[in-house]
Amino acid sequence: MFALGTGCTLLISGAISDAVGSKATLIAGCFLQSAFSLACGLARNGIQLIIFRIMSGVAASLCMPSAMSIIAEHFPSGKLRNLAFALMGSGQPIGFGVGLLLGGVFADTVSWRWGFYSAAIANTPVFLLSIWQLPGRNSGEQGISWRNLFFGIDWIGALTASAALALLSYALAYVYKTWFKLS
Repeated sequence: MFALGTGCTLLISGAISDAVGSKATLIAGCFLQSAFSLACGLARNGIQLIIFRIMSGVAASLCMPSAMSIIAEHFPSGKLRNLAFALMGSGQPIGFGVGLLLGGVFADTVSWRWGFYSAAIANTPVFLLSIWQLPGRNSGEQGISWRNLFFGIDWIGALTASAALALLSYALAYVYKTWFKLS
């Protein structure tokens, strides 16, 4: 559900980052990621867990394009920028791998909920450091463009594409389950 929420909203998150600004979008994504990770740990039933996990994926999609934009805007061309992009690209698979391992350890030893609590705890310092350390917009740029946010983004097309991707994923999972007679 996390990957589906992230993948279905990644393009629209990039458009939001362009309209609102990279720093504001990244900070909002980090905050929401912490909040929804905590909510996943506090979920009382499967439906709540699924909804919070999807929302956590949407929050992660806010972070990705804005982080790439911050690197592109504030690192000079050359080896330093290449290193920053390489670290950004390698951080996700390493984080997913470590998260899977720690989640399994927590589920076996303490509680599966602590996998989500630890994600919220780990993300909170990132959120706080982002507020304090990330550079703002360049001096020639304007503030948030509310007009571009509301009218410059094809919201109907974005929602249609996101819903189509979600339905396609569901249909493929159903076909796979039916074909291989899984329950």
